[in-house]
Amino acid sequence: MRILISVSGFFPAQKYGGPAVSIRNMCNMLCDKIDIFIVTVNHEFGIQDRLVGIKEGWNKYEGYSVLYLSEEEINKKCLDKIISEIKPDCIYVNSLFYYRFTVPLLKIACKRNIALILAPRGEICKNSFRRKYKKIPYIWYLSKYFKKNNIYFEATAEDEKKQIEQYLLKNGKPVFLLPNVPSMGSLKPHIKQSKDYLSIIFLARIQRKKNLIGALQILKYVNIPVRFEIYGPKEVPEYWEKCQDVIGNLPKNVTVNYRGAISHDKVSDIMRKSDLYLFPTFSENYGHSIIEALQEGTPVLISDQTPWIDLEEFGAGWAYPLEDKKRYAHSIEKVFHMENDEYENMSNSAVNYVKAKFNMGKIKKLYIEMFSSTQHIKR
Repeated sequence: MRILISVSGFFPAQKYGGPAVSIRNMCNMLCDKIDIFIVTVNHEFGIQDRLVGIKEGWNKYEGYSVLYLSEEEINKKCLDKIISEIKPDCIYVNSLFYYRFTVPLLKIACKRNIALILAPRGEICKNSFRRKYKKIPYIWYLSKYFKKNNIYFEATAEDEKKQIEQYLLKNGKPVFLLPNVPSMGSLKPHIKQSKDYLSIIFLARIQRKKNLIGALQILKYVNIPVRFEIYGPKEVPEYWEKCQDVIGNLPKNVTVNYRGAISHDKVSDIMRKSDLYLFPTFSENYGHSIIEALQEGTPVLISDQTPWIDLEEFGAGWAYPLEDKKRYAHSIEKVFHMENDEYENMSNSAVNYVKAKFNMGKIKKLYIEMFSSTQHIKR
């Protein structure tokens, strides 16, 4: 079986966030069973220069092939030629609103009667689906394609599935509900970094949805010494300026360091060197960084706008409403006052949470079944 995957950015680029990680993990899992071809852009997020180390034509990346295209090359004519060349059994589109890939691939799939699975990747989750006055006309325009029997949808969380059913589903077929494929880290607990302060990390793209401002505002209520380490690309410079204003008004017991963007292969080490991952996001259909923290034994303190709302039941962390900042602060102080053995137990619970949630053999089977189930279509 052959599948063609489109994604707005992919490795070796480092600033495209969760979707690129999701696709890489999925491809690494499936490439021994499925022939995989990825089409993506040829530059880093926010930079037009061609990525270093990629060549023209198909590039071998781990166990699959990747074609890096310039923005001008992402059009119906070029994509039609690629599809004629590789003859995919299924097209897997990762984004509803990255129209450069989504619109032409929908048109080609419907014209050729090729199965196409559209994964919005959280784009229509409640707190992400803003400016509907701009997005609804676009969805209305695409709805004629969504009605076709060869078009399917995939969600990675129940809330996302409900949004797809409300806004996108036009042909009555069920939505595929599959978990994202995690990056499996060390799965080992650790102890706190210091008795003198609490090391807290924020690792995400710096833009409104990830809510760094909310994390900084929480720290105003904390009465213990904190070192707050921020990692991630400044995706929206105006938003970062607002963050700096908040940082300038934090109490003296809170030290903030901005460490910049990092490559994905360094995430595990950074998580292990942190006592707590603070991420009061407005919305995540998955949240790779949350799982990456937990699998390194780092407890997490997040909003209740992700699938991981049962953390406290497992003793792996907390998920609170966004507006309850004092509750966040109380949990931060609780972690600081933990003895080493108590913290190590929580760290171990974080690892066990990941083990309980992810059965890789089962996840692989589900993905293979999803792609295989689309192949009843006659061309």
